[in-house]
Amino acid sequence: MIKTIILAFLWAVIATAAWAGWSAAPWVPSKTKYRRLFLGRIPINEGDTVYDLGCGTGTVLIDVLEKYPNTKAIGVEISIIPYLVAKFRSLTRPNMQVRYGNLFRTNLADADVVFIYLLEKAYPKLLKKLRGELKPTSLLVLEAWPFKGIEPWKIIKEQDTLPINLYRGEDLQ
Repeated sequence: MIKTIILAFLWAVIATAAWAGWSAAPWVPSKTKYRRLFLGRIPINEGDTVYDLGCGTGTVLIDVLEKYPNTKAIGVEISIIPYLVAKFRSLTRPNMQVRYGNLFRTNLADADVVFIYLLEKAYPKLLKKLRGELKPTSLLVLEAWPFKGIEPWKIIKEQDTLPINLYRGEDLQ
């Protein structure tokens, strides 16, 4: 019985990590210097609803809440181990929600800011979703790669860092 439970757990861990990597990106946490860089330069307002699609262990959400404590921070993660870590970390943060699920099935109609650090292969499907759900005033923060053929509203780049591409919802239409 215990052997079956262990095998089922291992299968769930491997399957969810593989699905996350295949559908959007493997779990690769945003580096602290990137988080500090973009949080110091992007316009987030107290009371905003901030999403992190593919939130991993929730580090971006926690950093947002440390700087903007009245923000509603929502993370979505499909890989079970990072999800469980993020969920545990959210227990002492009333403004932080972590949802287990597919980011492509998450409704973003209430999003003021959306953080994304995914592989470019996920962008065509993601762009279609964002165009249908984001408000014109929503801010989209793409770490590393811009959308092909769409000029970012702003690019944040420093020496030895990946670019952070900012888009407004209206830029995606």
